[in-house]
Amino acid sequence: MLIGVAAYVLYEAYQRFLDPPKVLGLPMLLVAAVGLVVNLISFRLLSSGSKESLNLKGRVP
Repeated sequence: MLIGVAAYVLYEAYQRFLDPPKVLGLPMLLVAAVGLVVNLISFRLLSSGSKESLNLKGRVP
């Protein structure tokens, strides 16, 4: 089963190399920028509580 899925993925990749799809640059850039902002916000929220984390306190320095 795994070999079959891998063969199908390779076949689809080869087809994309032969006929690449058009990519709309501006919408892709906007989605990427929103994703970056969301990741930075979540990083800030998670790092603010790291001082109280038992997982980090139990780590050997």
